[in-house]
Amino acid sequence: DPGDDPEGMKALRGDVERDLGLGLRFCAFSVRVGVEALARRRLRMGLERILLPVHYWRFPVFPALSRELDPTPGDCILDIGSPKLPSVYFVLKRGAKVYATDLQDDRIFEWPACLKALERRRACADRYIVEKQDARQLTYPDGFFDKVYSISVLEHIPEDGDSLAMREIERVLKRGGRAFIQVPFRRSYEEVYVTRDV
Repeated sequence: DPGDDPEGMKALRGDVERDLGLGLRFCAFSVRVGVEALARRRLRMGLERILLPVHYWRFPVFPALSRELDPTPGDCILDIGSPKLPSVYFVLKRGAKVYATDLQDDRIFEWPACLKALERRRACADRYIVEKQDARQLTYPDGFFDKVYSISVLEHIPEDGDSLAMREIERVLKRGGRAFIQVPFRRSYEEVYVTRDV
């Protein structure tokens, strides 16, 4: 019975409030991106960001990503095929350098223009690199990234591609670095931390 542990309930309530607040900040940031995109005549991106700032199935993921990666100024982060809103957020709001990659979606190349529109001093442009990359064969050197994340991507890589991508993530991640890998779907919540090869 949850009522038997008032301290646990208080902690849970605090976690929910923190994540809700962060989720709402992502929504507000997305609307800001949308307004700037419309001002730059990028109609599709602008309307998507304003009308549906964060898809409901992403709302809990973005706060978890931000909390678990905890980007700090100077972090070098690899985004493998994820929605691009968090990568722009990490550059502008957390001071990180992000390599935003995708293999198939050419719309990733629209995001640097949004970043430039949002950051008037142009100090962030060299910290947001957009590239086509195959997660199974990344071109980055060993131990290049402090942090790596992938949201709902690895499960779409055919055959043993998910395993190959995980090996590549391990290769490009610095020793002691952090990876956030999200794949759907499970009926119950579970956190799994592993200290061995996956």
